[in-house]
Amino acid sequence: MDTLATEFSPTRGALNLDEPAGARLVRLDNGSAFGELDAIQAFAPGQPLTLRCGTLILQGKSLGSQRQANGRFRVRLKLVNLTRPQRETLEARCSAAGVHRGKSS
Repeated sequence: MDTLATEFSPTRGALNLDEPAGARLVRLDNGSAFGELDAIQAFAPGQPLTLRCGTLILQGKSLGSQRQANGRFRVRLKLVNLTRPQRETLEARCSAAGVHRGKSS
């Protein structure tokens, strides 16, 4: 069984994003600005991303995308210019949504 497909099972926690459309933050690495999205489109490595969840707006860069069995994309990303208040808000929202914390695979 594909381990990546099970990572993005709807039973796991995710933070739904308003932007990019249809994307969910499914992993946020502890103590760093790296994470993973489950998205409906691919993003080329280095492509700038704007992540918006309500009033929280974050800037990031894609580290690459991989198509999953369900047709969606696993997008690894690095958040850039992340301030302490933004990080605290993001971490609180991720905790409330049950987003997986830890190192990316």
